[in-house]
Amino acid sequence: MTGRIIRFLMGLLSVAIGGSIILWVLYNYLVERQKEFTGGATFSGFGIASALVGVGVYWMRIAITGTSKRKTTEEIARDYGHLP
Repeated sequence: MTGRIIRFLMGLLSVAIGGSIILWVLYNYLVERQKEFTGGATFSGFGIASALVGVGVYWMRIAITGTSKRKTTEEIARDYGHLP
């Protein structure tokens, strides 16, 4: 139970950090470019931020449902006909 709470909180933190990076990059591109912002003409700031959001959502989903959609090696081998 404690592990699920920690995983959910870490996922929530990951989504919050990733979301704030995305909002900060958008603000600097669309509203006002701040002197601390070193981004170029591309949206390179979205790379790590989108990964943080994706991993955070995945961790929260696992914490809530208690399972992931990953298959074990035995299930994969059975799907390909290597096991009876």
